[in-house]
Amino acid sequence: MPDTDFGRNTGLLRFAQERIEIIGRADLQGPALCTALSELTDAWLEELFDDACRQLRVTSGVALLAVGGYGRGELAPFSDLDLIIVHDSCAVIDELAGKVWYPIWDTRIKLGHGVRTRKDTLKISSDDLDVATSMMTARVLAGDNSLATSLITETQAQTRNAGKRWLSQLHSRVLRRHAQAGEVAFYLEPDLKEGLGGLRDIHALWWAIAA
Repeated sequence: MPDTDFGRNTGLLRFAQERIEIIGRADLQGPALCTALSELTDAWLEELFDDACRQLRVTSGVALLAVGGYGRGELAPFSDLDLIIVHDSCAVIDELAGKVWYPIWDTRIKLGHGVRTRKDTLKISSDDLDVATSMMTARVLAGDNSLATSLITETQAQTRNAGKRWLSQLHSRVLRRHAQAGEVAFYLEPDLKEGLGGLRDIHALWWAIAA
């Protein structure tokens, strides 16, 4: 069973304490706070992933990617942590993933996670708008840099090549979202993420340009 005792994992304890300190700093607000949290989390996850690879004697063919908001470096105090482990037929991939996911769950940070082969990643990103857009801002955190960077390049090229189809789906989704969430400027308690004029509209513009 994975070890969930905080006292036995000094790296996790150090990360948790430093994260609390960053969130509590009055001089860090907005983008500066997001950047500081992202950089701290990057360093911890790299250490966590590299240690898991050493324990299992994995030297290549596997990498850890940040996607979604975390991939953009926009990690707010209550953001989900969106991560993907990609690999080329790693024999111990389930055990490796467990050594990464369990310590994150111990922090109580909400984790969005996936484990995929290179082939599966390309296939899913060609069929799923959410996966395609998340890979547009993917970042390599640790592991086989050659595998990860080439995969990111391939998925992004694949998305651009199918740009017309993705733009049509993106437009339809934006219209549905606006109909459900309303306009940010005209509500006392607007949905600042999903509403018309909210954060998701900024992301949609980025994705449209990328496509």
